[in-house]
Amino acid sequence: GLCAILLGKDMPRLKPDQRLTKVVSGAPDKADILYHAQKRASARYLDQIDGFMDGIEQQLCPQGDILYGPVVVYTKQELTDMLLSDLKPLPLNARIRAVVRNAKTRVKEAVKRVQALLEEDCARRADRLRQSMPDSPQRRARMQTLYQSRDQRLKEAADQAGPFLKQFTASLGGFKTAALYAQFSGQAKPALDADDLPALVWIKRRVDGLEGKLSLMHIIVDEAQDMTGAQLRLLDELFRHPTFTLVGDMGQSIHDYNGVRDWTQAQNAIGGADERFL
Repeated sequence: GLCAILLGKDMPRLKPDQRLTKVVSGAPDKADILYHAQKRASARYLDQIDGFMDGIEQQLCPQGDILYGPVVVYTKQELTDMLLSDLKPLPLNARIRAVVRNAKTRVKEAVKRVQALLEEDCARRADRLRQSMPDSPQRRARMQTLYQSRDQRLKEAADQAGPFLKQFTASLGGFKTAALYAQFSGQAKPALDADDLPALVWIKRRVDGLEGKLSLMHIIVDEAQDMTGAQLRLLDELFRHPTFTLVGDMGQSIHDYNGVRDWTQAQNAIGGADERFL
């Protein structure tokens, strides 16, 4: 289905859906099934995920300035603004990749600045040595040691750039849809069914983006009484608020335990647009 196409490699293996049978038969866990089904079926569930994802974004903010030796690569505020404001239109993983690309340039500049500081420090030490000692084998030996130390430190400043970038990239991390949904749901390995798919797509949209994949101006939904509020909300958002034709009969609902209860609820799920009943 659509969710499988959008999720791609993030599409999970779904457990067999026996909820309808259990609900109809009055299974002992019927109340628990109804609670969780109605919770995930609600359009508000996606709003809750947005709140969770907003918190995840905040976790990207650095605790302090990013330093390469004595040189500031990013101030705390600068990197925060870049991640949460300048790059806000991009999904999370794309923001991280953009920052890493920018960081490579900045670290190269930082290496040059660190090396310039080392050169200046060496020159000052050499001048003091010349002023404090007459030319002699002892002074020349000390000068040689000074320049050898400078050359070693210059090399270290360049060699440390790779590990620094690797550590910086690791500090930003990266996000996976399934792991975030598990964190949101509070379950290490949640057993997923079809009702979880809108939530997974909602998260993937924030993590990896779905731009350029969807383009429809009008959507016709048959048997709309069996759609959940979350499914309708997802369609509305993914296709950038198209117009809808919802075809159905609330009296024929098969999945009334998690589907929309009335047409007003369906209307609210797709943005409260003007409706016309036929």
